[in-house]
Amino acid sequence: MDLICSFELYMFNTGDTFYQCVIEHQKIPQNKKLRFIGLHMTGKSDLDVTFVEFRDCICPRIPQGLKNYFENLKILGFYNSKLKELVKDDFEDYEDLERFICERNLVKFLPGDLFEGTKKLKYIKFFNNNIEIIEPTILDSLDSLKYANFKESQNYHDFYAEDPIYVTNLKLQELKDSIFNRLFTLDQEVLRNYVQKFPNPNEILKNFCQKVTNSDLKMKILELRFDFYDELRLKEAEEHKKESKGLKMQVEELMDNEAKLRQAIEELRDDKARIEDKLNLKIDNLTNQVESKMLKIRINKIDK
Repeated sequence: MDLICSFELYMFNTGDTFYQCVIEHQKIPQNKKLRFIGLHMTGKSDLDVTFVEFRDCICPRIPQGLKNYFENLKILGFYNSKLKELVKDDFEDYEDLERFICERNLVKFLPGDLFEGTKKLKYIKFFNNNIEIIEPTILDSLDSLKYANFKESQNYHDFYAEDPIYVTNLKLQELKDSIFNRLFTLDQEVLRNYVQKFPNPNEILKNFCQKVTNSDLKMKILELRFDFYDELRLKEAEEHKKESKGLKMQVEELMDNEAKLRQAIEELRDDKARIEDKLNLKIDNLTNQVESKMLKIRINKIDK
């Protein structure tokens, strides 16, 4: 299957620049051989591509065979592409992968063995998915990992008074202690999740300090951020959601009434046109009758 793509340079916020292939607004089959059709930048070829990005596509599973086209692939990204399921076998061809980005997709479950075949991963991002379960061994094989993001799993952004409101359909509710076992130089983000059962941060720091004491590795906590939703905040968010829903219903009702008024106006215009047509027809008939009578009068005068 042919996929239309574009080739461009992309710079991460770290300053690193990559030559990428971007596929947008297409349906990606799982078990078909793919061919990428696009115009390279001057002096570039498939061998220069290190980043493949699927953007606003329909792609329930990770496509296979990308390495056949892009031998030096290091980064794989899915943005709003309806990615639903991830299993270990999906990464069979991507043992050299260094970054995996799954942003605004539909993933619910992250198995513990997911990254066993991608030991070079340094960066993983699962921002804004439907994640309900993260198995605690998911990071165990990633010795090079520097950054992991499980932020907003999942919340909708309702806009109320022009500010984003984070509402209550947050899925991720529990994290196991052992998920932090790989905390060496690791930036973990678990912001804006409805985590009700969470490892004691003091224990996390204690275990980290024990690692420092018992290891020659250079270790540093870059950033460990938590954000909890208590019942009051969730209730307030739900109230905002109800108010927004009420306003939305009012707007929809007004729009419906406006549509009905427009239809009534169109019907009146049609009635007016029909009445005008009938009046014009009657006027034409009367005119013809008058002209006919006048003609008869003239003829009678001539005859006399």
